[in-house]
Amino acid sequence: MIEPLLDQIRKTHAGEPWYGSSRMRLLDGLTAAEAASHPAGSTHSVWQLVLRMTAWTGEVGRRIAGSPARGAARG
Repeated sequence: MIEPLLDQIRKTHAGEPWYGSSRMRLLDGLTAAEAASHPAGSTHSVWQLVLRMTAWTGEVGRRIAGSPARGAARG
């Protein structure tokens, strides 16, 4: 039951997820300066979005392992 979920998380990060490109493919070639920039004004930077995705991936992993929801990731 858990292994298929973990497989999807792995594919989302660096494999071939069902919906399209993985995070690694989307970020390939992006520099730190580009990721940190805010080209559209007050929108989130790529860097901020990646940090959020990383936090949620960690939260999903903890929940799969049986831990309760925690911190800012609730709701």
